[in-house]
Amino acid sequence: MLLIVGLLVLIGLLLLGLALRGRPLPPWSGQVVQVKHSMLTKPEWMAPEHVCKQVAHAYQEALHWLQDAPLMGVAAQQAQIGMYLDGELLQQHQAQFAYNERNLPRFIGILRVAHFIQVRQFSEHGEQCLVIDYQTERRMATYHTADHRRVTTQALADAYVIYQMRYDADAARWKIARFVQELNVATYLYQKQPYPLPEFTLYSKPIGRDN
Repeated sequence: MLLIVGLLVLIGLLLLGLALRGRPLPPWSGQVVQVKHSMLTKPEWMAPEHVCKQVAHAYQEALHWLQDAPLMGVAAQQAQIGMYLDGELLQQHQAQFAYNERNLPRFIGILRVAHFIQVRQFSEHGEQCLVIDYQTERRMATYHTADHRRVTTQALADAYVIYQMRYDADAARWKIARFVQELNVATYLYQKQPYPLPEFTLYSKPIGRDN
């Protein structure tokens, strides 16, 4: 009996090893290290600073595309969306674009904000991470779909918006894969978990602004 169990465990480990070898890893996978912080209960994986900047840049590019996408045609949306989104979020937006093609909305809303971005909590091999986006000067502009004429603009409270990013090795670029949550500032600062404010990846200046 023990021999059978041992063989099954060995086969499982071999299959796992084959699966891991078949999965392309990013070039910085060997540079991901665990970092301790006084506000965290356990260390988290962090990639080098240049990788964090790549993530922040790709995140900004994706947001700018999503901002412009409602003013594009459906064909352009479907052709370009795979450059910026992946996984769960890609499927959600593809479904929404398909719905809008059949049921053209009368109005569209575009959120414009200033971003303070933190890149956090990488996976062990550095192919996934979180982006914590502290958004200020938030305003929702509403436009007529037909002529793109602005109808109104509404000011919104500052918030922390959290996304999961995933590295696409085939495309050699980071993409937004999943929306995690949105918290108002008071809630975020009060709970401090699961995404407390760090000192080591906080950009002190806005990394970008939507115009």
